[in-house]
Amino acid sequence: MEFDRKLEELPSGTNLVYVDESGVQIQMRCTRGRAKRGAKIPAVVKGKGTKKLNVIAGYSNGKIIVQETE
Repeated sequence: MEFDRKLEELPSGTNLVYVDESGVQIQMRCTRGRAKRGAKIPAVVKGKGTKKLNVIAGYSNGKIIVQETE
């Protein structure tokens, strides 16, 4: 693979940083409820109204670097 070849060409001792990003929903919403058979539940459920948190982390020389964004 081309990426593996490029890694092998790097000089010894080169500082590599591995980075990954992940998104997490931090506010869950109830999308279902209970009622007696035939009865309606008077509730409004908004779509896409949840808060999300993105976490970007890096790993280099045995240390973890984290950045959070909303």
